Amino acid sequence: MDGTSSSFIIDLDNHEEDEVHMRYLCMEDVSEVKKLYADVFPLEYPDHWFEHVSRSQSLWSMAAVCGQSIVGILVAEVRMLMDCHPEDHGILAKSFSLDTPVCYILSLGVRKSWRRKNIASKLLSHLLSYLRNIMSPSGPVRCLFLHVLVSNVGAIKFYEHWDFRRHCRLKDYYYINGEYQDSFTYTFYMNGGLPNWSLKNLFASMVSSLTIPCASFFRRIFGGNLLPFIRCDNVALVFFAYFAKITCRHFLKQRTVLNGKINATNTSRLIEQLIFGNDDAFGENCFNTSTYFCFYDVRLWFWGYCTTQF
Repeated sequence: MDGTSSSFIIDLDNHEEDEVHMRYLCMEDVSEVKKLYADVFPLEYPDHWFEHVSRSQSLWSMAAVCGQSIVGILVAEVRMLMDCHPEDHGILAKSFSLDTPVCYILSLGVRKSWRRKNIASKLLSHLLSYLRNIMSPSGPVRCLFLHVLVSNVGAIKFYEHWDFRRHCRLKDYYYINGEYQDSFTYTFYMNGGLPNWSLKNLFASMVSSLTIPCASFFRRIFGGNLLPFIRCDNVALVFFAYFAKITCRHFLKQRTVLNGKINATNTSRLIEQLIFGNDDAFGENCFNTSTYFCFYDVRLWFWGYCTTQF
């Protein structure tokens, strides 16, 4: 896709005097792209990767440039669902064929000294506008997806702010500094794209929709130390799970759990563990209240069977 002549000027939220141009990468950007990747990403990339990113017509590669320096970059590729890795074939509902176009974000990063200036949001906004307006022989792009380290809390919060959904957790997806690390797959549906719906997803969506009006109320009451970083949909599920604990007291038992704070990274996984029995849900940090407790088989209340998780 050729767009090297295109250029945009954006206003920065914190430094309006800094003029940042948004443009597509070109062949002369290889050295600057290499410097940015070294500053931003923990993975090591071969030299031919930077040439591919800067020159390939099959990639959507946009840079945020200040002066002669590239301060941010977004690299994405539109591909057929069949061309994705097998673990990503389930990002769309089964009603969509394998020749359905999807878009994969290979890289999105901003130099450390330029973060929190709305650059990543501008890059992502340009990509979404592009994807909403292109049409391939197989139809429009139905899903934008990416992988992110489970430990990259900042990136996770950014994508969730943009309404990306956590699709799954991939074990040992990355190999960094001699160690395997897990990743999350995040998805953003567009142009009529739909996820693989299950009873679990339907139930969670219904609960979230019904209790969202309570979110701001509970955020004001329990704000600060208890719920500092939770989005509305997660607050709704926390409230519902707590209500289940109160109304089903005979299915619960008191037990001390790890002292920690609930945050945007582990909230949804915590609820999955409490209600749906996802063994990967708990991290090192768990629910922290004045009275420590854990849910003992809340799933009995929902599904009518009894198993002990803790």
